[in-house]
Amino acid sequence: MIKALHVDKLYNHCDLEIFDFQTTAELEELDEIIGQSRALKAISFGIGIKKEGYNLYAMGKLGSGKHSVVEKFIQSSAKDENKPDDWCYVNNFEDPRKPISLKLLPSIGIQLKNDMEELIEDLQGIIPSIFESQEYRDKQQSILNKLNEIKKRSFQEVKDRAKEEFIVIQYTPSGYTLSPMSKEGKILDKNEYQALGDKEKEEIQERIKKFRIQIENTAQDMLIQSRVQQKEIRELEQSMTKKAVDNSIAELKKRYKTYEKVVRYLESVEEDIVKNSQDFLVSAQRNLTSMGITTAKESGIFNRYRVNILVTHKNEEGAPIIYENNPTYANLFGEIEHIAQMGTLLTDFNLIKAGALHRANGGYLILDASKVLMQPFVWEGLKRMLRSGEIRIESLGHSLSLISTLTLEPQTIALDTKIVLIGSRILYYLLYNYDPEFKELFKINADFEDDTPRNDENSLLYAKMIGMIARDNALLPLDREAVGKVIEYSSRLAEDSQKLSTHLKSLNDLLQEADFIATQKKLQKITKAEIVEAIQEKIERSDRIKDRIYEAIQRVTILIQTEGIARGQVNFVAIFVLGNFSCVDFSKITSFTYLR
Repeated sequence: MIKALHVDKLYNHCDLEIFDFQTTAELEELDEIIGQSRALKAISFGIGIKKEGYNLYAMGKLGSGKHSVVEKFIQSSAKDENKPDDWCYVNNFEDPRKPISLKLLPSIGIQLKNDMEELIEDLQGIIPSIFESQEYRDKQQSILNKLNEIKKRSFQEVKDRAKEEFIVIQYTPSGYTLSPMSKEGKILDKNEYQALGDKEKEEIQERIKKFRIQIENTAQDMLIQSRVQQKEIRELEQSMTKKAVDNSIAELKKRYKTYEKVVRYLESVEEDIVKNSQDFLVSAQRNLTSMGITTAKESGIFNRYRVNILVTHKNEEGAPIIYENNPTYANLFGEIEHIAQMGTLLTDFNLIKAGALHRANGGYLILDASKVLMQPFVWEGLKRMLRSGEIRIESLGHSLSLISTLTLEPQTIALDTKIVLIGSRILYYLLYNYDPEFKELFKINADFEDDTPRNDENSLLYAKMIGMIARDNALLPLDREAVGKVIEYSSRLAEDSQKLSTHLKSLNDLLQEADFIATQKKLQKITKAEIVEAIQEKIERSDRIKDRIYEAIQRVTILIQTEGIARGQVNFVAIFVLGNFSCVDFSKITSFTYLR
């Protein structure tokens, strides 16, 4: 039997007797999340399990507070976790196109960077002083004297042999001359030479030609000896440099002996410094000055010895929590920058920049699912790195063969990050059904409720949440009647008198609008009147269509018959949802009827 709906059933008034406060300023902070026990349990499980593939997808309506709840919950857990390691990139002296990654304990990366800068700065003073020392000068001069002695003896031997065959060799700064000589030891002048017979002249020219060849051969030998001398000088420079570098490098090796890769890197640094000791000399600095560069640091001549700190957590506590609002390929996975020099684009390991995935390594990365999917190649890149367990920095332009400039292939970095995607339910189910890899990489889903039961306990918790929102946003406190009206409005949002909406964005908007109205009235608190006015103004901003429908009814444009009996006819209403406002439209259904 159909019963009439009593007017008392149309609206569920809030019982103000359950509140023992005058304003929300008296209420304590809310230490729990209302109506989200299912989601919180899933988040706790997803954060706690440290196995591959157990990343988290938080789903629910937009504005339900998923992001703030997830971040707050993660913060409570992350603060007790270990601080992650530092990651650095250093030069690969064997193949500069493939920089080496170093994993170091927290703050050790900064220490290594400072140690390397101090080392190079010290060597810029030590190495030039070694090359100016008396020991180096004596050894260098000994090598030079040895070559000069060999050169002098070799050319003198040629000169002596020529004299035995009556040919005089005279060495000059610009070269040498060969002249015939008489048996008495006198150089023949032009007339004397012309007076000789043709056969004697031919013999003299043959001897001159023979000794010219000997001189040229000796000069070639001296060139070879000069190269040997340069090699000896270079070996001397390297041995002297090695003595200077050994002590400094040995100290650093001892300091970082627990890091095998750092020790190998320091050995490579030592070898490179020894090979390129000329870069540290004063003459090299003068060449830079002539080019308009005042310091070696400005020239970048020692950049290959620097340490590029990709990620450090020196001033952080616990595991990092990173939210990337703009997850482009470069922002998420890092990039390799280039600089323009002499009309070309150049790069090195110092221009490798970290992405959000690097900063969150060892912690948590929160992303908006829709934004990730909207960015080109980001979703596929994220899945690829989660599957491999490595972060690979690569230029998207080079991957797609769009550009051909010189680039790097940095060594990969081990990935240990919990990914939290926040998005809608429909997006979750689409990914789950149409992307086979999604269910393997995001095994935990946290489904946020749209509403919660309306009872005295939850009403009290709701009042605390209202007070918390007011304090967090620097709003005026609400009195009891205002809180009651907000709870009644929440049931209206939930479209159920026995439920409370968990859509925090709508609640936050209402409180801010009521605060604005109360501030204009110069009140000290928000009362029920301001809440009602804020709700009414929200409706009036969106009810133009409703007014037009009512106007059509009043002007009898739309005819509605509510009395009498009509066969085959029934009145009905259709609900229109227009943005954040809904209203009804009136219609009539008719049908043909007949007797059988």
